[in-house]
Amino acid sequence: MVILPAIDVAVIGAGGAGMYAAIAAARRGASVIVLDRGYPGRSGNTVIGAYSVCAALGYADSRDNAEVHYRDTINAGQGINNAAMTWAYATEAPERVLEIESFGARFDRSNGRLAQDMMPGHTYPRAVHAQRRSGQAMMVALQAEIRRRNIGIMGDVVALDIVLVDGAVAGVVAYRLADNEYVFLPAGSVVLATGGAGQIYASNTNATENTGDGMAMAYRAGAEMVDMEFVQFYPLAQCYPRLTGMGATATHALRLRGLKPRLYNGLGEDFMDRAMPDWHFKATRDVLARAVYREVIEGRGSPHGGVFISVSHHPSELVEKEFKFDSYLEKMLKLGLDIRKDPLETTVSCHYFMGGVRTDDWCRSSVPGLFAAGEVAGGNDGANRLGGNALSFILVFGRRAGIAAAEYARGGALDCGRATKAANSAKSRWRGLLSGSCGARPYEIKDRIRSEMWTEGAVLRKDAGLKKAIAALEEVEESLSRGFALGETRYPYDREVQDAIDAHNMALVSDLVTRAALVRTESRGGHFREDYPKQDDANWLVNLVIVPGPKPRIEKANLVGRDEGRLRP
Repeated sequence: MVILPAIDVAVIGAGGAGMYAAIAAARRGASVIVLDRGYPGRSGNTVIGAYSVCAALGYADSRDNAEVHYRDTINAGQGINNAAMTWAYATEAPERVLEIESFGARFDRSNGRLAQDMMPGHTYPRAVHAQRRSGQAMMVALQAEIRRRNIGIMGDVVALDIVLVDGAVAGVVAYRLADNEYVFLPAGSVVLATGGAGQIYASNTNATENTGDGMAMAYRAGAEMVDMEFVQFYPLAQCYPRLTGMGATATHALRLRGLKPRLYNGLGEDFMDRAMPDWHFKATRDVLARAVYREVIEGRGSPHGGVFISVSHHPSELVEKEFKFDSYLEKMLKLGLDIRKDPLETTVSCHYFMGGVRTDDWCRSSVPGLFAAGEVAGGNDGANRLGGNALSFILVFGRRAGIAAAEYARGGALDCGRATKAANSAKSRWRGLLSGSCGARPYEIKDRIRSEMWTEGAVLRKDAGLKKAIAALEEVEESLSRGFALGETRYPYDREVQDAIDAHNMALVSDLVTRAALVRTESRGGHFREDYPKQDDANWLVNLVIVPGPKPRIEKANLVGRDEGRLRP
């Protein structure tokens, strides 16, 4: 095993949250290394974030402010957000957006200031954007700042486990894909910025790297998890035809522009107009996803498993004017599609995890020295994330995590001898898991997890289906415990090794999601129980915390600083 020089802060994940954390830690004088399992700046979800970076700058409407943004976010989260986190997010988002612009992010401007557009669920227009490439614009700016500060980044390195000494963080064990070497990076603190776990579902809009690595590592290290039952499903993702090069959520652009689209089923019925008149900017993603999903599973879907969305009922000149934005109409025409007269098929797909590692408003987990920022952390969004909040959320909490991690590392000294011994133990465990007697191939295990979760643990859930999924996942875990028979001879960037690591993390996160979903016997936000279809504030205006241990516990807890009607926490 390669043992690297000790540093103050190890950041796992080179997306928006990870890079901002590294910048913030370096500003405080900490030595920092960023590890990423892909190509830094091109892997993960931030770079494929399409449109909105919400912040209450008040440029489009002077009535907008942090208090309104806070209230919108709490309302979308159905009242179980971590109010301290949400207040920190709403108040700091404007400053972070302006700061990343100073790093070089080229957001669209109007009348000399940042342009701001409307997003569903928001009271006022507050979406800053760079055409439909906002995530890419952010990553270019963050990478430039990383280079200016000479912060080290190691790509193609898969983090495996957090190393602990006396219950506190002492570094991270990873697997280097280029030469199949185990690596130990001793560190005074670790920031998890690995994103969510969308890949546990057969249909998802996520990057291939989003297999729940950070959540699984945190749980194995003893960190408490929160709100794991809450998963957001994107209501209007690509279905048919394939919009090559336009992103998984490209279809949704028809909803976000000024023209109100038709959303209709295979029978030609405008089902959303019946359910919620003027739904276009009222329906949050959870409501719209369930409506679309029901049309499909009840046999009223489009030929390819979705529903139809169309703006062809508007005059062609209006469509041409509205969809000049980001050359959307032109790109469609190049793909052989004319949205002036042709509908698109759109469908539901897993998009975002509201739950994750339980942290406070400075990203501290329940494990000393372990911090989490971005989608890997739960709390800010409550039961449902408001569209447009994710890209600004990672900026706010990436910075906070970096500051807190640097301050923590400054206060302690590493015992590198004991840390190395613990790292060798972790390496031995993983070697066993990658060279065992499990009869299945890694990709087969991954496919089984995805299929089971999509069938029983996705948009619509019920007691029997969740129990079936849990039983299936227990069988998967038993198989995984025997390890994959991959042998010792491996090729650089061996896909089977990556799939084997993914399978372990995906199985663990899937188990946490289904068990939490089984316990919450109500419907709220992204969690919908067909057998308990009502929201039950009397019994369930609380969070579910999963406490790791030999017998993990799921506890009801009011951990969020409930605001009891006050505007601020």
